[in-house]
Amino acid sequence: MFTIAGFDILRGRLSLVANGVWSAHLVPADDAVFARGQRVEIILGDLDLSATVIDGAVAIAGSSVFVVGGKGGWRGRVPRKAYRNDEHGVLLSQALNDLAKDVGEAIVFDAAIGAKKLGSAWMRAEGRGAEALDALGQPWRMRADGITEIGPLPGRASEGTFSLRPGYLPGLGVAMVDAPLEEFSELVPGVTVTLADDVSIKIGDVCFFIDNGTAHAEIMTI
Repeated sequence: MFTIAGFDILRGRLSLVANGVWSAHLVPADDAVFARGQRVEIILGDLDLSATVIDGAVAIAGSSVFVVGGKGGWRGRVPRKAYRNDEHGVLLSQALNDLAKDVGEAIVFDAAIGAKKLGSAWMRAEGRGAEALDALGQPWRMRADGITEIGPLPGRASEGTFSLRPGYLPGLGVAMVDAPLEEFSELVPGVTVTLADDVSIKIGDVCFFIDNGTAHAEIMTI
């Protein structure tokens, strides 16, 4: 139902974000032990996520493990790198692909984004990988499958069945939602869901709270 690397998740919080890298603090079953840098699969209902352990070698009851989406490469540092093409200009695709290779992450972007130019010269500053990606001027996010998606947040409508918990205030842009396990995969950034009383919201960030075999989602609307 809720597992990390095959171990039950007793409780925890997993946050998917519309911009940047998602992360989770999870308390697995007592016999779970993880190593830093270990790749793990997280399963929340029908939502399958690919992550890397950053901290928390679980050894005693109640210990938690901290993971981030993908390989954790955007947290690392990259060297300065200079680009120059006086004739055709420096393509954004070249800078993106080089950066992804340097941090060890997989990326996807469409042809229109890749064809953009950074001018006749471009200098990538030394620093964290995520900062270097931000400097290229495109929105981006880590998908559940561990692939970094470059470009505007995709949108689609869900036909799933979701229940709105009491206390929804549209002005605050926050909704607490229950969903069947087979529809957790619909509660991801960019999806528009219709809730009770015909309330329709588009998901921005979403946080899953897990506790003793149950889970609900807190959605930030956009």
